[in-house]
Amino acid sequence: MRTFTTILILCSVVISGCASTIMKGYVSRDISAVIANYGPPINSFDLPNGQRAFQWEIIDTSYVPETITYDDEGGRGYQRGSTVRSGGYVKETACFYTFYANAAPNGGWTITGFEKPSFECE
Repeated sequence: MRTFTTILILCSVVISGCASTIMKGYVSRDISAVIANYGPPINSFDLPNGQRAFQWEIIDTSYVPETITYDDEGGRGYQRGSTVRSGGYVKETACFYTFYANAAPNGGWTITGFEKPSFECE
């Protein structure tokens, strides 16, 4: 059981930071690189410090199956198990990704940083 817990913790550490790692790869590049890969932002606005924020929204849709717990008193006594059956629900999570950029001499915007996404969106 201890090995399973250790593996679970290591997997969660490896998985967390995926979106942040991708976003970090855009720092020092022109905002057009992000637009080329993900389309136009849903929002952009100027900040008081002269920077501009660019935001993208990605809706993650997943199906969560219904889990049924059953009890079975078969042959050798009391047994417990679980099964998965249809009839769950669709879960939608709105993920917002924000880049911060400074005006570039060529008229574009150079990415200087980003807002780390929420844990669900990593």
